[in-house]
Amino acid sequence: MIIQNGGSSESLDEIVLFPFDDHSIPFQHGVRLQLISCSGGGGKNIVVRRGPPGAPDSKHVCFYGTVQRVGDELWMWYLGQGDKDNRWHQRVCFAKSKDGYHWEKPSLGLVEYNGNKNNN
Repeated sequence: MIIQNGGSSESLDEIVLFPFDDHSIPFQHGVRLQLISCSGGGGKNIVVRRGPPGAPDSKHVCFYGTVQRVGDELWMWYLGQGDKDNRWHQRVCFAKSKDGYHWEKPSLGLVEYNGNKNNN
């Protein structure tokens, strides 16, 4: 990496970027940032599984979202990709859990997908 914006030029052999910091979140009131290490073995620790054929997350589930405690439940927003979607099309999906291990994907009836609103 070379810095060249009118200042001195510095060359760095290696740079470590840590995208989980207190500057990347614009609103932090009431938010606690915590990094939890993984202690696991691949597929055995899958939290949210793909949905059935035709679901908005039937092809791919990716946690790049948020988990928040609401009352006695955990609510998760994650990215999903359906089996008929093009390669780069993902949408925000929702799941909730009482224990953080068993997740349900309630039908919210808000957005039409595959011809109906019976999805999350």
